[in-house]
Amino acid sequence: MANWEFRKFLNVLGFIAVVLIALAWIIGLAVGGIGFAKPGAFQGWLVFVGNIFAYFITAVAGYYFARSKRSIWYLITYIVAVVVIAVIVILSVFL
Repeated sequence: MANWEFRKFLNVLGFIAVVLIALAWIIGLAVGGIGFAKPGAFQGWLVFVGNIFAYFITAVAGYYFARSKRSIWYLITYIVAVVVIAVIVILSVFL
């Protein structure tokens, strides 16, 4: 039973993290631009790929929480947050 409770906790944490990451990206864009290092150096690419993996893992965990709720607003909030993250990460490559 403890395993199920821990999994639910991780799903809630993933959902909250996705929303907070999206808000952080929006605020970062409004204040001073995109926060990724320019991918010219090898280290910049390592950081970029590491962030992509972290966002993906967080998004997967948050999806199960959003899907488990009966309200459609959890799923809409999740989808908007993931789209914002994806668009800003893609834009950071080209800017």
